Parts: sequence; structure tokens; C-alpha cells
Amino acid sequence: MHFYDLHPEAGREAFKEAALAMFIRKEPFPNFENRAERKDGGQIWLCTFGSPILSADGTLLGYRGSDTDITDKKSVMEQLIHAQKMESIGELAGGLAHDLNNILSVVNGYVTLAQQGMDREQKQFSYLDEVIRASSRAASLTRSLLVYSRKQQMNQQQQNLNALITTVGSFIERIIHDNILFTLSLCDGPLVVNVDKVQIEQVLLNLATNARDAMADGGAFTIATAAGSMDTRFVASHGYGTVGRYAIITVTDSGHGMDEQTKQKVFNPFYTTKEVGKGTGLGLSMVMGIIKQHGGFIDLQSEPGTGSVFKLYLPLADAGEIEAEDITEQNTQTGKAKGTILVAEDDDDTRVAVEEFLTRAGYTVITAEDGQDAVDRFAARYNEIELVITDIVMPKKSGKAASEEMRAMSDSVKFIFVSGHASDIIEREGVLGADVEIITKPILPYELLRKIQELIPSSKKGSHS
Repeated sequence: MHFYDLHPEAGREAFKEAALAMFIRKEPFPNFENRAERKDGGQIWLCTFGSPILSADGTLLGYRGSDTDITDKKSVMEQLIHAQKMESIGELAGGLAHDLNNILSVVNGYVTLAQQGMDREQKQFSYLDEVIRASSRAASLTRSLLVYSRKQQMNQQQQNLNALITTVGSFIERIIHDNILFTLSLCDGPLVVNVDKVQIEQVLLNLATNARDAMADGGAFTIATAAGSMDTRFVASHGYGTVGRYAIITVTDSGHGMDEQTKQKVFNPFYTTKEVGKGTGLGLSMVMGIIKQHGGFIDLQSEPGTGSVFKLYLPLADAGEIEAEDITEQNTQTGKAKGTILVAEDDDDTRVAVEEFLTRAGYTVITAEDGQDAVDRFAARYNEIELVITDIVMPKKSGKAASEEMRAMSDSVKFIFVSGHASDIIEREGVLGADVEIITKPILPYELLRKIQELIPSSKKGSHS
């Protein structure tokens, strides 16, 4: 056979033209990467090299060459490119997270201020509640991307999976279309798992969004839960898993389904079957990344025209006492508190919002716009200041460096560190101390107030809920 025949038909003519030009000029082939077709129809990557064989008078007699199979090398290079893309996304997400979390802190602060003094039964109060919930979801999107790109550590806690899914179900109802029947089918009794709540919420929202897009003409979407286990027989027959007990989330849609080739690629980063501009190719890869980080597994069953079934396996935890999360102002004392607080924050809008909220709560608030400014203001009034709330990353002097100078002036001052940066940037600042509190932006005003009341108990005197 002619060596041209090694090349797939689609690119054969182009290769012939390039080779012919080299023959005419009697030039050597460089290391030329091209596809080749095997006898079984499969394709591999070759690196072709050739040098001309010339007679004494310079007549071209032929070519001596070699082809090297570089398929594995190309595969490794593609993985490296994907890794570099994810690293770039992580860097981008880290920068966006900082700015977005500052903006959301301002939103949360002023919405909370607007709700104070309002009757909880007023429609406007519930409207503002929806703004806070939307802000929380926006923050969870950023955290999801940071976790997936390894820029943020997960905050895993014991959760009742059924309660978590019930909560996220109300969000799902808002994003799927009216022509899609959404059903929750939760097993009896709690399913206790050790998970990052916002990450599992994001998994379910991503699957719901994909299902909605697969059912443009309507259909059915179901989330069901059950307890199950994997034994050695299961692992051997399925080719994945670890022996143990699992909570199983089964997510089913009646959409257009997937063929075998799509199923093999659907969890790859940047792979999408959607039109340009309608999908990033990160949704399902993020789902896989989050479930794997939780020690879980995913089983996908789908065929064209029959819809898709995603089974998510999460290791069950030993049932313990699960504390209910309270992010409202209930049980938080918000009256005329006592105490002087220094707030060091380089974002102007965030600093003003925090100052306004704490002043209305009754505190005397001193503000600083960078680390050095914070040290100077503390030095002037260190006998009065009981607590310092400081951003970790600031101009002129970091929160850690500033806190060390303040501790040298007063050994009784307490600290709350705040940051909207990714965890890897926070870790660069070093150990902040064992006796400090850390709050991640976006700041929830009542969460901040609770932390303050824990550190300055006297501030509760004379307050009311």
C-alpha cells in the first residue's frame, strides 16, 4: 500500500499536497504530527520524519523515514491542557470571588438594615428575604467553582440529605419550565451524610438545569432518595465503588437521552452538546468533581429517546445530632449593645455597610481603610477597643501583620478575620492564631453579630431581640 493510504481520507489530500511540495524541493520531512488509520478503523496519532535519498548527481531516488506512534503522548498533552484550563479558571474564579463577595456583603448588609423595624408579615419583608436567598445562591456558585478548581476547601458537616434536598427543591421549581412535572420522592427516615451543603445543592441544581434543557417540549423530572450498600459483588460487576453503605440520590428526566459516545465524554471538562453560547461544558464535570471529592460515585444510564438516570452514591455517616441552621435574626440580640469595635476593610462599600449595621446595633465603630491605617487608629484608642474586625488581605499591611502589632499594644483585644479571597490566598498569610474567629464573605450581618456577642458578652446587656 502507498504510505498516503495510512492517512484518514478526510485529511489525505492536504497531506499529499504538503508531501509533494517537499519532494519537489528535495527537503526533509520535519517532525510532522498527523492522524493515521489502523486496520480495525481506529485512529492513532503519528509523528512522521523523513529525509531524501539523493544520488551522486543530486537526483532524488527516494525517501527514508519513520513514523512514531505518539497517541499516548497526545492524550497526556490533552489532559495537561485541560488541567491548565482548570487552573486558569481557578485563578479567574478566585479574583471574581473576591469582588463578588464584597458586592454580596453590601447587598446583605443593606437588605438586613431595610428589614429592621419592618413587620414580618409585610410582603416587602418576604421580598427582601428572597434577595438574601438569591445572594446566598450567588455565593454558592462561586464557592462551587473554587472547590472544583481546588481553590477552596470544602466545609463538610453532617447533614440530613432528605432535608437538604427538600430545601433545594424550592430552588429547582423556579429554574425548570412550567411544562415539566417535578417530583420529590424521599425515603422514610433521615439519611445522614458528611457533605458540604452548598456543593450538594449545586450538584442538584446543575442536574436540574441540564434536564430542563433536555426537555424543551416538556416532560418529567424526579429526585428520589434511598439507602443502599455496595458489596464486593457490586464493585466487581459495575467496575467502580468501594464496599460500604451509601445514600443514593436518583435523578431522572424524560429528555432526549444520550448515545454511548456522549456518555463516555459527558463528564469531561468543556465537553458540551449544546449550541455555542448555551453551555460551558463545565456543569456535569463539576458534578463529577464534587461527588468524587465527597468519596462518592456516579452511575449514568441513558439511551437516545429514553431520558437519563443519574445515580449519585454518597457514603452514609454514623447518625449523630444535626444542628438546625438558623440564618435569620431570630434569637440574635440586636438592640442597644455596648462596646467599641475597629473595622478594617479596604473595600469602601463593604466598610460603610458593616459600620452602618454595627452602629445601629449600638456599638461604637471606628473604621480603617487599610492595614497601616488600622494600626494607627488602634494605637490612638487601644484602651477603648475591645474587638477588631479585619480583612485578611489589605493594602500596606495584611490583617495578620496588623493584628500582631495590635496584640503587642493590648493582650485583651479580640479579633474576627474576614476574607472574600480563595483559601489558597488566605493560607499564604500564615497562621492567624488559635483564639481568632474567621468569617468568609459574603458577610451575613446576623452571623457577624452573633460572633461579636460571643466574643464581647457584655455587649448583650440592655439589648432586646
